[in-house]
Amino acid sequence: MRIGTGEHTYEWAEKWAEIPDTQSAREGWAHHGIVVSNTGNVISFHQAEPTVLIFDGDGSLVDSWEATVQNAHGMTLVEEGGEEFLWLADNLSAQVVKTTLDGQVVMSIERPDLEVYREGKYSPTDVAVYEERNGGNGDIIVTDGYGSSYIHHYDKDGNHLRSLNGTEGDGGHFATPHGVWINTRKPDAELYIADRSNG
Repeated sequence: MRIGTGEHTYEWAEKWAEIPDTQSAREGWAHHGIVVSNTGNVISFHQAEPTVLIFDGDGSLVDSWEATVQNAHGMTLVEEGGEEFLWLADNLSAQVVKTTLDGQVVMSIERPDLEVYREGKYSPTDVAVYEERNGGNGDIIVTDGYGSSYIHHYDKDGNHLRSLNGTEGDGGHFATPHGVWINTRKPDAELYIADRSNG
């Protein structure tokens, strides 16, 4: 199967990845979190173990490590000072963590101390970073997509700056802000939020 047009044409590669033959791999499932490193390695998360899996361009498993999160619903790759890091948004353990590519945790962001979370659920689904290499300041955006439907803004050191619930604009309260991305290709950076249930 081939999809796309022009130079952006892609072909489906059946059984591309050499996933370990375990029962959890055969019966398990995965989220959308998948990134490609500067070396061309493809990085994904296997929630049943839970393990980060690293494949080369041919689909061979070249590395893996046990994750400190239960479910990396969202995975984001960033580069800082020439080194790559992963951000993992864990909707089950209610945290986001930043790791090296070999699994060392270098930062963790817990639930913000807000009134909405005194009784409301916190369940982060994605992370975006306004990377300095793209003209940003390192700020971190976290979507609480499966909890109370908030967006949280942190500085590059993980200090909470503010939170939004969508009522600040004309679109109404967020309803499952599932994914987030910062577009730095325009003169002024834009924050895109995939607000899944707010149609």
